[in-house]
Amino acid sequence: MAKNNSDSNAIRFISESGHHRPRIRRSLFLLGGGVILAGVGTFLITNGLPDYSVRRAQLTVQLIPLVLGVLALIFGVVGLVSALIGFARSGSAATALVVDQDGLTDYS
Repeated sequence: MAKNNSDSNAIRFISESGHHRPRIRRSLFLLGGGVILAGVGTFLITNGLPDYSVRRAQLTVQLIPLVLGVLALIFGVVGLVSALIGFARSGSAATALVVDQDGLTDYS
């Protein structure tokens, strides 16, 4: 959201909580998928399933869900933490960017 400052020609871009809600939803989706995939990968590794005659194929089948699950967990946690930090900003701390006639003057 952009707001003009009455004492100058500066435009302030305010971070609003509604802006961060979609990112929170996506992060929760990533976390849920990451938990499922990491759980499946861990289960396959600890139980040695599926049992292939070729060890490389077995490791590939076991490690792919685990690696994808861990990556989804990492991206989900980073997205959720950054969205919650942005969601909690209010007042003067919610000003994300200030642009005036000279260009970018402040950002956070």
